[in-house]
Amino acid sequence: MAQRNIERQRVPLYNDTNQNIPAIARYMVGTESLDNASAYSVVLESAAIDLGQAVLNTNPGYRVMIWCDLKDDTVPPKPATLQYGANYFSFPGEIRDVSQVINWLYEILHKKALPFDLGAIDLNGDDLFELNITPATYTNSYQTGYFQVYFNKPLANLLEGLCSTIPLEAGAQLNYEMLTTASGKTTQLIPTLERMNKLESILLFTNLPVTKVGLADAKTGTVRKEAILGTIEFNAGQYNLRAKTDWRYIPNVFRHSTLEGVSGIQSYEIWVMLRYTNGDMRAHVLGPDERANINIAFNPRGDIF
Repeated sequence: MAQRNIERQRVPLYNDTNQNIPAIARYMVGTESLDNASAYSVVLESAAIDLGQAVLNTNPGYRVMIWCDLKDDTVPPKPATLQYGANYFSFPGEIRDVSQVINWLYEILHKKALPFDLGAIDLNGDDLFELNITPATYTNSYQTGYFQVYFNKPLANLLEGLCSTIPLEAGAQLNYEMLTTASGKTTQLIPTLERMNKLESILLFTNLPVTKVGLADAKTGTVRKEAILGTIEFNAGQYNLRAKTDWRYIPNVFRHSTLEGVSGIQSYEIWVMLRYTNGDMRAHVLGPDERANINIAFNPRGDIF
């Protein structure tokens, strides 16, 4: 009768290059410390993965509409960057960090209506969005009726408290007017920053001979079998969306995956995939000086004669 013990292994990955690398951790045993895979189950005990390069939202769909009531022959004339009526500005691409959205809003509100200013939206120290409209901005841009600013539904959801709750239908979308007062700053009553993040889960795939599990593909409506060591439901509350740091995972309930086959295990790989609420799946990458530390345990399933 062969006596087998729990074998714990730390699978580290550190990016010591000056460019991004795939988040694929490799473990080389050297000798067949696990001589019979089917005699063990494997469990993910903990993981620490830097997510500095993670995309937060693959398709935010944010859009701003500026309604301009000025024309070329009015006094004052319309800004050169706007046309009379509706002007649409869509967020370009995906969101990698919070500053992208803040800078995009700055470019629209401060620069699209020059020489007029339409206000400013930023985050305060409590991660609440704030809208600042100075008395001069209110008098020159809004009290005159020259401009109105609207957010589409996804952006209004992010900026809740800074816009009307009554929609206006325009451009085949619902739009919500930005609040405009001369009282200075309007601050959200509830935090909504985490709504920017659409990262749903972190999946650890492996080439270990584990029993494959079904993985639903929301985009195609199909289910495929994959070798997945662990599925980690992403909790934005454990992750600083502004600094993109300090994410750790230690499960409360350990899921054991059965190993198959009678051959020994000398080496294996674990790679990190990111899954989003819209069904998108992305291979994760680590930036320079970023790391991933994954701790797993091989547990004997019973004595082997």
